[in-house]
Amino acid sequence: MSQKVTKAKDIVINRQKKVAELFFLRNYTVKEIAKILGWQDRTIWRDIGKIRETGFKQIKELDVRNILFKIINTRNKVLQKLWSAYDKTKDSKEQVITLAKIDDIESKNIKDLQELSVIPKPTERHEVVERKEELIAKFNFIIEHGHKHKDTKDKLLQESKLQSTAKTE
Repeated sequence: MSQKVTKAKDIVINRQKKVAELFFLRNYTVKEIAKILGWQDRTIWRDIGKIRETGFKQIKELDVRNILFKIINTRNKVLQKLWSAYDKTKDSKEQVITLAKIDDIESKNIKDLQELSVIPKPTERHEVVERKEELIAKFNFIIEHGHKHKDTKDKLLQESKLQSTAKTE
């Protein structure tokens, strides 16, 4: 195979790796990917079709692991900013909102780390206990910070009851 053909194949494979990362792992739209990579929408759609068809054969497991670690690293930077914002604000409503964002990002990081087998996946029983403890901690936080958040307390109580009911069935 000539050097030009090999180079062209490498360019396509590298583009497909980037498309796979942005489309399948980061949930970017085709238009966003085309803009980022500087290619036309048709090219991105063709790459997505090829990736689905080949089942990611060109994208090694190591590449996917590296991509997930990059995503986790990015999320950790966002977490640092959120914790900083939490520490700076005195408004308890803003603190609760910030804590919810932090909780969401931490949950995504934990899930990804479990998928990468960096940390073990918990048993279902462990998840129920952990979720119940989390709800109790959030509920206690709101109680400690005044009665301004009655609607939030009611939602947490309702969620707690739904969790208990769902797990006993």
